[in-house]
Amino acid sequence: MLSRVPIISREHMYLHCPVTKAASTFWTRFLLALNGSGHTSSPFAIPLKKSNRKQVASLLDVYPMASRIGFISSATKVVFVRDPYSRMFSAYVDKVFAPNPYYWRSWGKRAISKFRENTQGAASKCGSDVTFAEVMAFAASGMFKSDIHFHSVFRECQPCAFHYDFVGKMETFAQDIQLLVNKLQLPNSAYFSSQQFRDDFTKDAIEDSINSPWEWLREVRACMTMAEAGKRVWRKLQIRGIISRRIAFPFRDDEAESLTAETFIHVALAAHRQSTDKEELRRQKREAMVEAFQSVDSKTLNSLRNIFARDFELFDYEPSPADLLDRTNRSVHTGAFRWDEEWKED
Repeated sequence: MLSRVPIISREHMYLHCPVTKAASTFWTRFLLALNGSGHTSSPFAIPLKKSNRKQVASLLDVYPMASRIGFISSATKVVFVRDPYSRMFSAYVDKVFAPNPYYWRSWGKRAISKFRENTQGAASKCGSDVTFAEVMAFAASGMFKSDIHFHSVFRECQPCAFHYDFVGKMETFAQDIQLLVNKLQLPNSAYFSSQQFRDDFTKDAIEDSINSPWEWLREVRACMTMAEAGKRVWRKLQIRGIISRRIAFPFRDDEAESLTAETFIHVALAAHRQSTDKEELRRQKREAMVEAFQSVDSKTLNSLRNIFARDFELFDYEPSPADLLDRTNRSVHTGAFRWDEEWKED
């Protein structure tokens, strides 16, 4: 069985191949809304805990085979893609830099044991201090073959097999989702171009970033203090361009140890509302990404470029962006990943 079967809406004759780190959870909720009443005002009305991919109808639910072939032929077939370098960077920030005990075990501990000489200390044993360079080296070595975060879209979504009718990009998400919902003739299509949709998207990202670590309190506390966990989450929101780098983590260490998710979310939302310089937010996102990739050696970068070669070709992404890969450029030194220090202006 395919590890990632396209999800579908029979009512809307819609087929979507969700790509990891290209809003795949959002698209699961989008399909759950479509497969419900079809009139849900927002995919964000579907709670994250209920957005399990197994709850969405999939292509395997269409049988016999003749019906499946007919559905594929008639359905609007959609995939949203993302620059491979951005996908890998987002996976690291979301899955191991921000507190996530599952990925500390499955990525962090394994990468550290393979690429780090000194593995002493609680953080190394947990896998919580794994670096971006170590995760990229592990991915390039082929040790993540079963992990879809490091698979190309070509491998996962079989673009040649399905002949997609609509290929959207995360880089132009706002425009592309509006084109898509108009194509599907959804009754609430205006919502997806509204300020409310953008606000809901950001609010959901903040809530998910904070709620998840607080749901894993016992496992997180076994590897770090809640002050460190809180600072990492805050820095993640800064790296994602949601909170300005100029707004420092607003809690003392002793306060953070008893901090509730609800209070943290309230303060983070307020900080986001204060972060009004969109150009600065865009710039700090890119600086963090550049700084991360400049820590990766050339051999690893070449291997990663080969893994995603078809993605670069099919979706018109630059395989060798100068600011990420050209070592003749000056390095970026903002300390974006030093969560316990001030983010310096480069």
